[in-house]
Amino acid sequence: MLEDVASQTLRIAYAYGLQPFEKERGVYHFNEGITGKVMASGRVSVVQDIDNEEDFLFRAVSRNALPNDTVSFIAVPILQDEVPIGVLGCHRLRHRPRGILTDLHLLHIVAAMIGQILRIKELVKQRTQTLELQNNALRSALEQQHTHELLGSSGQMKQALNQALQISGSDATIMLQGESGTGKERFARFIHAR
Repeated sequence: MLEDVASQTLRIAYAYGLQPFEKERGVYHFNEGITGKVMASGRVSVVQDIDNEEDFLFRAVSRNALPNDTVSFIAVPILQDEVPIGVLGCHRLRHRPRGILTDLHLLHIVAAMIGQILRIKELVKQRTQTLELQNNALRSALEQQHTHELLGSSGQMKQALNQALQISGSDATIMLQGESGTGKERFARFIHAR
């Protein structure tokens, strides 16, 4: 589950074994039920018997959908820089030959991996946005240069382009001077195109 920061609610984002309607019902307010309390505290919660735990809400999965045996619930916080960003929870039949510590250890590993995946996803998103901005700026600069057929990045070229931009909106007659082949015609087209 991942926190919806804007509304301070938790929603089931990914689930194994839940029906779509069960997943949709899995909405918890911050500090509500086992899931909300794990999110608020950042600490693991192990419920030995969900039938005897008043904080267990049976919201996503109703009790009659679970086995008649004693059912436990384990909730582990998903952390980034020691701050909870979500909760990994699962039901477990209490009387299993596999020890609960084995399950807890596995859930800690999976929660740590989820935290790292989410961090990487956020870093990739930020980097992609930066690259898109740079790409758009370069594309715009390239289109502007190609539109007016003026290429160059030297200080003198930038100064000449700035002067051309300043006079491009005026009705004044302008005389361009320069040696043959220096691009006077291109500057004239640039000024008239503005």
